[in-house]
Amino acid sequence: LDVISYQSYNEDGVLVHSRAPSQASDLQDGRLEAGSTSSRNRQIIDGQEMETGFSNNAFEDHNDTDSSEEQGEGSLEPHAGHVPISKCGDLDITLYYKASSQKLTVTVVEAKDIPDKDRSGVSTWQVHVVLLPSKKQRGKTAAQKGSQPVFNESFTFNKLEMEELANYAIRFRLYAVRKRIREKMMGEKLFSLKNMRSDGEISVTLVLEPRSNL
Repeated sequence: LDVISYQSYNEDGVLVHSRAPSQASDLQDGRLEAGSTSSRNRQIIDGQEMETGFSNNAFEDHNDTDSSEEQGEGSLEPHAGHVPISKCGDLDITLYYKASSQKLTVTVVEAKDIPDKDRSGVSTWQVHVVLLPSKKQRGKTAAQKGSQPVFNESFTFNKLEMEELANYAIRFRLYAVRKRIREKMMGEKLFSLKNMRSDGEISVTLVLEPRSNL
């Protein structure tokens, strides 16, 4: 397996809160159990999404999670008079790795402090996740509206050996969604799996780096 050779995904701009294994949520068959929030679960096997909680056909596009060339398509018009921003908001996530099953469950919780409608031109948001460097296992949340969209959706990545975790990272991208126009990537962050421990859960706040003219 090739070593990942993309841009830095170190701890800059990442707040990590670790939980002891005894505090971590129990998993059954590599999925998070439903908690106080009604989390929708998806299982990703060999690059194919298996939807178990919802249908998202309105925004379905299996190629757009990894499409840097989208920058010029369906672009949102920049708003004059705005000072460029240094971040595109915060994304709360949790990660749970189970060594015995070689599965990593990633839950996208919510986005906060994202660009308002006056700056971004939209109020509907979606998060895309992909495992690097292979990019074969990926998923996307349902579109959610509001200035602090709550997603509470989980994705399971398979066949990840404990000894190989340091060679992987999860990329998170926040997309602005508009009807009849291709979604626009607004911000992203890479999170390395090198610090994941066996049978442990961590909660992370990612600072999203802007990828559009905001």
